[in-house]
Amino acid sequence: MARLLVIDAATPIRALTRRTLAMDGHEVVDVGTAEDVFKALLNDRTFDLILLDVDLADRDGYDMLEDIRRLPAGATTPVIVLTSDLSVEALEIEERLDVIARVVKPFGFGDLKLAVNSVVEPAAQEASLRRTVSLEDDSKVAM
Repeated sequence: MARLLVIDAATPIRALTRRTLAMDGHEVVDVGTAEDVFKALLNDRTFDLILLDVDLADRDGYDMLEDIRRLPAGATTPVIVLTSDLSVEALEIEERLDVIARVVKPFGFGDLKLAVNSVVEPAAQEASLRRTVSLEDDSKVAM
C-alpha cells in the first residue's frame, strides 16, 4: 500500500503504530529523533505520508516540519500531526505548514488508521486511475 514515516519520541507508541499500520499492508519506517528524521528523508527515501508527533523530546515538531518542508522529499508529502495541543496558534501553524489532518491525543488506533487511510487510499486510487488511462492511451496508439 503506502510508505509511511512515523515520527514519535515514545518508543512504545512508535512500535504499536508501526505494527498497527503494517497490519494494513503499509510499509512503515519509524524514527524517534530529529536526526533520524532527516537521515530517513535525505537517504533518498520518499514517503506517501508522514505521521508527526509534535511533542518530540529533542526538537519542537513544528520547527522540524518547517525544515522538512524545505527538503525535496518532504516539500509536498502529506503530513498528519499527532498532538494534544488544541490551541488556535497550533491550528494556524498547521495550516501554514500544509498539514493535511490532525489526530488528537490520546487517540485510539482506529482513529489513526482512519486518518491514514483517508489520505493514502484516495492517492492510491488516483495513481491507479492514471496508470489505467496511460495504458488505454498506449493501446490506442498501438492500433
